[in-house]
Amino acid sequence: GSFTLIRQNPAATLGLTGLVVTALAAAVFVAFLIATGTTGAVMLVAVPLVAVMFAVQAGGLTAALGRGVLGRQLRMAEAIRLARAGWVLLALLVLWLAAAAIWGLLVWLMKGWGVIPALLLTAWLSVMVSLTVPVAVLENRGPFAAIGRSWRLVRGSYWRVFGIYLLMYLLTWAIGFVLDLPLLFASGLVGGLGPGSTATLSAGAVIYAIGEIVIFSLTTTIDLGVIVLVYADMRMRKEGMDLVLRQAAMGRRLSGDEFAASGFTSAYTGGAPHSPYLPPPL
Repeated sequence: GSFTLIRQNPAATLGLTGLVVTALAAAVFVAFLIATGTTGAVMLVAVPLVAVMFAVQAGGLTAALGRGVLGRQLRMAEAIRLARAGWVLLALLVLWLAAAAIWGLLVWLMKGWGVIPALLLTAWLSVMVSLTVPVAVLENRGPFAAIGRSWRLVRGSYWRVFGIYLLMYLLTWAIGFVLDLPLLFASGLVGGLGPGSTATLSAGAVIYAIGEIVIFSLTTTIDLGVIVLVYADMRMRKEGMDLVLRQAAMGRRLSGDEFAASGFTSAYTGGAPHSPYLPPPL
């Protein structure tokens, strides 16, 4: 399903991710040059920049992929406009601060042993709040409302969602590993054409950097596509979102605001056609 959504709108998915990652890499490189290699100054610029760019990427991809579930295509500029990057960044900041507080408290109370419960608690909470970004972007909710909404959608389906995410990460890791092998070979081959030559070493490094951008763009887009589909699946199962998907399948042009509608049934009743990207609920 994630590959299908990407293939139907590559410009607003892979293109957006590639653009954001490339711009971020260029900005960090420029900051490094300006700061003349001072690590503290580079980090001072890079950390907020990474956070902002990631919010734009995650929000824009979610907007494009969410509309794709409803059969709509967005242009890259439109996806960025609908990204709600400020709210996404605020929601992610709340989650990061909460995770840091949990880790700090457990490690302080249990010393080194606190790492084990912190890891388990983080894994559990990560799944429960994993739909925060789709909710914030597609339902136009604030950060705290989005976190609570994600919790309610995942509640009762934790192990199923956890299994989907685990499989997703294993597959994207395998894809990245397979694509990384020829990339390493090509960059090493180019870099070794002229031993000791700055030009060939630089060319090899550039090839590797471009390849890594492509690989990261692909795997990140796949991951977010799966998260958006899990969000749609939870709404199908719990709120009758399949009724909206039936309208999309009948050829009605939807605005994309249907995700924010509240007039769905409170429990899934079954019997309606489902999204072509998802298996029917059991």
